Amino acid sequence: MDYLKSLVLKGEEAKGGKIAKDRLTICLLCSADGEKFKPLVTGKAAIPRAFNKVLPNYIIWKSNSTAWMTAKFFTEYLKNFNCLMGQQNQKVLLILDNAPCHPSIELSNVDLLFLPPNTTAATQPLDAGIIKYLKLKYRQALLNHLLISSDIYENMDNYLSNITVKHAIKWILLAWSNIQMPTFINCFRHVGINGPNVEEIPSQEEEKSLIESANMLAIEEPEFINEDIQTYENIDKEN
Repeated sequence: MDYLKSLVLKGEEAKGGKIAKDRLTICLLCSADGEKFKPLVTGKAAIPRAFNKVLPNYIIWKSNSTAWMTAKFFTEYLKNFNCLMGQQNQKVLLILDNAPCHPSIELSNVDLLFLPPNTTAATQPLDAGIIKYLKLKYRQALLNHLLISSDIYENMDNYLSNITVKHAIKWILLAWSNIQMPTFINCFRHVGINGPNVEEIPSQEEEKSLIESANMLAIEEPEFINEDIQTYENIDKEN
């Protein structure tokens, strides 16, 4: 069934708009106890114009003509993560699906566990609610920005044309920072991976660091957050 697809009132003429050409692919990495790592973001431009020739250091940025993840990008990301684990004297197991861009490589501090084909929805912790939560929070930030900018832009097309990669990165970081430890633990448990109890986990600084990184992007912040949007945590509590 089709639902309303245009932002016009009944009787008004709906004007056509251009499909956005900007695309970003985001790779998220987290642990069962809620530790978050720098997202890997792939776009089309080597250095997006909005960043004034200086790439941000709070994400890992890669680029190609399609803005898709590649085996080369992912391998570099894994090697950087492996170096980080080596510096922290940790050995970890990383769960991956069987995407073509996920190569099997040998690493000193990271063992790769590939999930069986066609089981991602039932066995991948990020698909159990973490990615959904991030998308909800990202959309929340975009809509709040639209509401406080409604007096500046004439129409939706004009507003969307002024959204830059810099906006998107800021909202990605804010959304990532908004995912709290219980969500990670619940999503991992949902696929059969038991992490530590919440009370056993020491306080972390990831959320504060991510928010500070997002605030470094000089973009007007939403004045309020709509807490009525359904999230994984809310669903879990209701059930």
